[in-house]
Amino acid sequence: MKTRITLAPLLLLAIAAAFLLTGCGSSGNSVELKFKSSFMDRKAESTGSGGSNMAMTVAGHGKLINESGKEMGTFNVTSTVTGETADSETRFVNAEYSFGAQGMDSILISGAEVFTKELGLPFLNRPLYYAVVGGTGKYTGANGECLVHRTGENDFTTTCTFTTP
Repeated sequence: MKTRITLAPLLLLAIAAAFLLTGCGSSGNSVELKFKSSFMDRKAESTGSGGSNMAMTVAGHGKLINESGKEMGTFNVTSTVTGETADSETRFVNAEYSFGAQGMDSILISGAEVFTKELGLPFLNRPLYYAVVGGTGKYTGANGECLVHRTGENDFTTTCTFTTP
């Protein structure tokens, strides 16, 4: 007995798979957030030896400021040095941006970027790209990207674009 496969069932299977992979046809809600952030406190804890910064951890927190200059939330960040050159270091960064008075709506970002070795800060005006890996409250399930620029000693501008289910 020969089984004959026609093109139609394979085509329907391919369409169904594409539909499921795109979230059942739902595009979600698009969100764009623009804000400035400023560290209130930042501390480094070195665990390296022999002048190396490898595994050094930097933690800090600060305020989020909207485009009108009003405080709109807070942030918390930790980073760990994962690589070094003569004048820079790569850090793996995790941060939470919390919005509103109670901080119930937040997004989580993560990624590895290059920082200056001398100051332990990102290079001025160099774009830093981080993945939005989740969120809470109205941003539950957030997925997208944040673009961060250091604009001053401890000041940053950030634009996050992401979707929520």
